Amino acid sequence: MKKHILYGGLLLSVIAFTSCDGNYEDWASPQSNSQEESAAAYSVNIAAGTDANLVMPVSNDTIKLVTLSSDNTNVKGYTLKSVKVNGTEIPASLLGNNIIVSANNLDSIIQIQNNSRANIKRDAAITSSFAVNLANGDAVALNGQTSATVKPEPIPAIDEKGYFLLGDFKGYGWVTSNPLNMTKISDGVYQALVETTNTGDNWFKFYGGSSYKDAATTWDDINATAMGCRKNGDNSTSNFVVWTGDKYGVQTPTISGVGKWVVKLDVNNMVYTISKPTLYMAGDVNGWKQATALMLNNAGKYTGYVYVNTNGFKFSSQADWNGTNYGAGATNGILSTDGGAGNLTVSENGLYYASVDVSNLSYALTQITSMSIIGSVKGNWDTDVDMTYNSADNSYSVTADLKAGVFKFRINHGWDLNLGGTTDALSQDGANINLAADGTYTITVWPTYDGNSHFSIVAK
Repeated sequence: MKKHILYGGLLLSVIAFTSCDGNYEDWASPQSNSQEESAAAYSVNIAAGTDANLVMPVSNDTIKLVTLSSDNTNVKGYTLKSVKVNGTEIPASLLGNNIIVSANNLDSIIQIQNNSRANIKRDAAITSSFAVNLANGDAVALNGQTSATVKPEPIPAIDEKGYFLLGDFKGYGWVTSNPLNMTKISDGVYQALVETTNTGDNWFKFYGGSSYKDAATTWDDINATAMGCRKNGDNSTSNFVVWTGDKYGVQTPTISGVGKWVVKLDVNNMVYTISKPTLYMAGDVNGWKQATALMLNNAGKYTGYVYVNTNGFKFSSQADWNGTNYGAGATNGILSTDGGAGNLTVSENGLYYASVDVSNLSYALTQITSMSIIGSVKGNWDTDVDMTYNSADNSYSVTADLKAGVFKFRINHGWDLNLGGTTDALSQDGANINLAADGTYTITVWPTYDGNSHFSIVAK
């Protein structure tokens, strides 16, 4: 434990010396040197308290974090201003010469600062600001440093059979026989792509894979492994996990709104995150500003259509350079997250279909050389009606005489890449598009990424 002794003119960590009554409050207004000289004769010891090395859980939530003492008879007591843990203020009080804090508050601060509930001992720098009350009614403002350690309570072992979700997800729900299994992406880290349909709250929980037996699995089977959050209905996008048997009761988290989301569970640190499954592109073509480019698909890859030029680009995990950035690896088709990695390049300016797998740092680019409509609207599925590219908004359009029927958009005159679905939500291998009547139509399509690619059809 650290122990600092504050002596006269050599007082350690002294902020200011100020004269006032015993209920000292004017912390921001240091006064004259004469006050400093009158305080120089006093010494104060600031030491780690008897409970400064905290191991959770504890039977008594009130712990002695710091102890103040002085052998000078002119020191009559102390008035506490604040206590900070690694710069974060914590509620505290004085009990005699001891600074008292809540063990659970201290534990929570350390968890938040480390974004982890792991059972790992963490060091903490404790800054105590207080006034020494003198016999003559004056007070001396001091600021002292001590140290502490906090070891959170043990967390559950990683379930050898992984984890699954139940909740308000498209295609699933709160049905024990139909779990949404999470994919292991690294040791102790699991991920699932989910789709929500409620405009408000979409509720869900995590469960250990070992609790699922078969289609006859019951709530009694899985509730023993249920995991959620501390506050019922919490819609935080980053949160701590609460488990069955935790000191906090397991409550149900939510995802707000309609859309596709990546739910990631880190059981090493007992945290989860909810994010849009987006990979951004920044390059010379857009002034090196991140733009939404690719979306995660059910195969665990980010895919989409990007317009790039020969001067280079990179992919980014967030809409700035502060996340993980993906540049050129050692060979073509390989990505690197090294900060000094070179730019990705193409041999020709144009629109490309990109498929990026960040789990194994690989990518593939397919240049789009043609976009066409094909289907019974032209009498058969063998005749492509080629569209014209407009680089101003990365769209393709055509005006053609068409028959009532169905069609799809086909890329590069093949079926490896094709778009179907609805006017405002096209996707790879999507459903055929209906055309109700014969006529002359102008059709324009904007290929971006699944669920966002869209088209318009205007009768002439």
